[in-house]
Amino acid sequence: MFCNQCGQKNNDNAKFCSGCGNKLENQDAQNIQIKPLQPNKKLSLFRRVWLTSLFIISLVMLLGVLPYQIISGDFEFIYISGILLWGAACHYSYTQIFSKKSITEAFNALDEAEPWFIKQDIKVSSIQFSSYNDPYLMKNPESTLIVATAKNNGGDHVGFAIEVKSGYGVLSSLIIEPYGIATHHKKAARIAHQHGKNLIDVLNHMAIEHRINHVK
Repeated sequence: MFCNQCGQKNNDNAKFCSGCGNKLENQDAQNIQIKPLQPNKKLSLFRRVWLTSLFIISLVMLLGVLPYQIISGDFEFIYISGILLWGAACHYSYTQIFSKKSITEAFNALDEAEPWFIKQDIKVSSIQFSSYNDPYLMKNPESTLIVATAKNNGGDHVGFAIEVKSGYGVLSSLIIEPYGIATHHKKAARIAHQHGKNLIDVLNHMAIEHRINHVK
């Protein structure tokens, strides 16, 4: 059977995963294949539509009020309050929809994850990664999500996804087998957004389906 946490293949009678130690459920490959991923309740279509609408409306209001105030020279309190209000709404909605981690924060997350890399026998110098800061893709709030391929000390390729929080290290992790599934993280992110799921869960589901369909 395959582990639902990290995707590691285990003996059918195993009680715990040999890869991550997660307790295994007694289910066969066909059950895993059709088992739906649990939705991420932090994300809903209504919320995304609402935030997008708020961003557009606040941006239009800013473009309408600010030029009028400058041209007319009318700096009444109501106009200043309107600019501050719509500016705050525009900033909030933008950061919720389009937020990204800077490259510096991503490298800080890699430093925080070093003990995990050592445990997994991953060569840090070989890591090629992409990072995400979208809270709707995360299992853990205020984390940096790293999806990467690398090599272990034996020269074998490894794919993985980790959620790293400053001061806490790796909170969620997934070893991706086959490792090439990790390179499809953009597709997985789109699926996660569309269906309200965590990115790690989607990557795990994609890897399991690939193994079921291609491993004989």
